Amino acid sequence: LISIIVLHLVSLAMLFTATLEKFWWIWTYSETSDLWRDCFYNNSTQVWVCATITENDWLQSVQALMVLSVVFSSVSLLVFLGQLVILPRGSLFYFT
Repeated sequence: LISIIVLHLVSLAMLFTATLEKFWWIWTYSETSDLWRDCFYNNSTQVWVCATITENDWLQSVQALMVLSVVFSSVSLLVFLGQLVILPRGSLFYFT
């Protein structure tokens, strides 16, 4: 039982990290990209300049699926914990 809870928490943490991570791809020392932004290092001002990635259909679907996966995983963890508390001992988990 504890292993299932730990599995839920680890997968949820990995999904949060993958969705919110700022640097997915590091192209060069001065350019990085992620799911939401494209950043490059401006040597003259010595700051990172970030812009939203151009709108592509495939990118919007990936962004939406990542957000939905975080939402559904959070809901499944809450439903699992709710069923664990509410259902009598020895009954089956019907919803999850």
